[in-house]
Amino acid sequence: MALDYNVTIHLEVLREGFAELLSDIRRFKDSAGAEQHPLSVFEKQVIGIYHGILGSGYDTMSDVQELKGQLMFARAYMRQMETEYAGELQRTGA
Repeated sequence: MALDYNVTIHLEVLREGFAELLSDIRRFKDSAGAEQHPLSVFEKQVIGIYHGILGSGYDTMSDVQELKGQLMFARAYMRQMETEYAGELQRTGA
């Protein structure tokens, strides 16, 4: 089954959003100085979504809306982690 062009465009944009999120996660892990940071589980989940976006699992506008929600949640979670980590650095004087 061929994907609707409109769905394909949205999926490509969302894939770029997830790629940006992965970059933010990796940057955060590098700055935290811990490759085994608990955020690694979250990162693996995001990688799974990223690789699956252009696969057969997402092919409707309903799927696009679900992915948008997951991306919004994941970005908010990363902002929270960055804020908490900045606060920890200030408390420790680093």
